[in-house]
Amino acid sequence: MTRVTKNGFTMSELITTISIIGVVAALVLPAFVARYQKEGWVAGLKKSSSFISQAASTITFENQVNSWNVTDNDIKSVQAVYDHFKKELKLLEDCGCNVGKTKTNCWSEEVTKTLSGDPYEFAYPGGIGLDACHAILVDGSNISFDISGASDKLLGTKNKASFVINIDINGKKGPNMLGRDVFVYTFDPEKNAITSAGSANDSPLCSESSDSKWSGVDCAAKISVDEKMDY
Repeated sequence: MTRVTKNGFTMSELITTISIIGVVAALVLPAFVARYQKEGWVAGLKKSSSFISQAASTITFENQVNSWNVTDNDIKSVQAVYDHFKKELKLLEDCGCNVGKTKTNCWSEEVTKTLSGDPYEFAYPGGIGLDACHAILVDGSNISFDISGASDKLLGTKNKASFVINIDINGKKGPNMLGRDVFVYTFDPEKNAITSAGSANDSPLCSESSDSKWSGVDCAAKISVDEKMDY
């Protein structure tokens, strides 16, 4: 009688193999997902930088805007800036301008956090910025215009009252965090141009280990130089 030998895996071998695959996936998958998310955020930032710069250039050229004449803590100043921009940006919803921390439908209900995970001092449910104007763009991103006082040297305003633009590139989705999906731009009065926050001082706050209450506020400039989110 001829004995037939069957080659194959035993049940215990299959279980062991599957377990090993599971362990490897558990180790590799989070890093892969994190990298994928970061690449998406960087792409979103580049897109927002492009249309904000284009809008500012058009406004400056067509309206001969040589000075935005922004006054610190003045809602009328930011309203004037917003009125110019909303003519150039494609809005899905205009939530207007409000004094103080006024909840709107144009920003996440979850309070925006700093890169180190703490609540950002200028954020609140449904808004970001004091005396700010909010809108939702047609691509789903949220945008806010706010005054940056003369003391905000970290934003690169160089001792002059200016304005900042906050943008959440993926709208109301998470993580709603500075330096991840929320970025800041500022108007440089000396250059008469919109620049990424941090351009004036090499982004010292773009670090998860920063203990500053503004951690992550200047990451847009770092990414524009590095072209990646390596923090």
